[in-house]
Amino acid sequence: MMIKRKIYIICVLLSYFLPSFFTVGSMATIFTLLSTVIRLFVTIYHVPKVFSQYKVTLIDILVVLFLFFQVFVGVQSQTVNLNYIGGQFFFLGLYSFLKYFLLFDCKTTIESLFLTFILFLCVQVITQLLFPVGFDSLYPTGDNRLYFLGRKNIATPYIIVGLGSFYLLNKKMNEFISLKEIIFLGLFGILSFLTQSSTAIICYVLFIFMRMLGLKENIGKPYSLVSITVYICFSFSIIFSQSTILSTFTAIFSKNATFSGRINIWQLAIRIFEENFWFGKGLNIDFNAWTNGIIVNSAHNTLLDILARTGIFPGILFVVVLLSLFLGKYRVKSKTLLTMLISFMVYITMEATSVSILLLIIAICVYWSFGEEKLYEQVT
Repeated sequence: MMIKRKIYIICVLLSYFLPSFFTVGSMATIFTLLSTVIRLFVTIYHVPKVFSQYKVTLIDILVVLFLFFQVFVGVQSQTVNLNYIGGQFFFLGLYSFLKYFLLFDCKTTIESLFLTFILFLCVQVITQLLFPVGFDSLYPTGDNRLYFLGRKNIATPYIIVGLGSFYLLNKKMNEFISLKEIIFLGLFGILSFLTQSSTAIICYVLFIFMRMLGLKENIGKPYSLVSITVYICFSFSIIFSQSTILSTFTAIFSKNATFSGRINIWQLAIRIFEENFWFGKGLNIDFNAWTNGIIVNSAHNTLLDILARTGIFPGILFVVVLLSLFLGKYRVKSKTLLTMLISFMVYITMEATSVSILLLIIAICVYWSFGEEKLYEQVT
């Protein structure tokens, strides 16, 4: 029964986090269709099941509103289509699926997630080494090169979740570092370096740094407040300043690393938001402010990307959801979860994350602790 459950969870994860490799080529239609069928089943089955059997929390309401307002403002800007609307329902299905299994069997869920993501990372790195120009002949150079998962920076959240999953399963953050942990961290360090992504390396180093800060797993409110304050200061410094310090810091990890292009795009995204305050400019906008002139399809900052595309309402909901993980009833009280969350928030400051990854992080941060308590009660 446990094996069947793990296979089911992995299949659902594969459908929602379908690698970009399967969306190109002659088999793309088949893989996309299979993924859609699984998502449809998950949505139809798990959404009513979860919302009828479990208490609806404030986080649940905020997530639903966030997904709804993205559709609403898309209608207002006349850029929404049926595929996008269906996608938002599928995202609700993913969130409901994660909530259900994190509460029902949190250990098996995280084990399945860990196995899936570490496999993704290994294949991503192998494809980058063997196929340096990627799989899309239209983009053989630059950041748009297509590898197994997609662009090279897309591996970063998989690294963060993989690290977090290891510590959730092994409870190592309240112990002195062991040989097993050193080997694991070394493996992920190699994977992070081989992604050739300065974002991935920065988030990896930050994760390790926070792990080394003490051996207490249960953390108090001051820890969360300090963490969110540091994050806010970091966000403002890289969005609203031409910081040479940050450019130097990123250059340590990559000779080609630079924030100059990102700063130009952030400034463009802010200008688009100011001109389209209420409903954004539309879901399909591009940004042409990169230093080498290449058009990119994201603002390289999740909040600014949301504001530029969909306006103020989804932006506020996005911020409120994240703040709820630091403050109030549903704040993260585990050092492992907080370390994963802070690393992820640094990532979304420098990249635009997918909604599926965002919902995954939210669900783990909120419902892992409840599922762990339930598991402990069953054991005792």
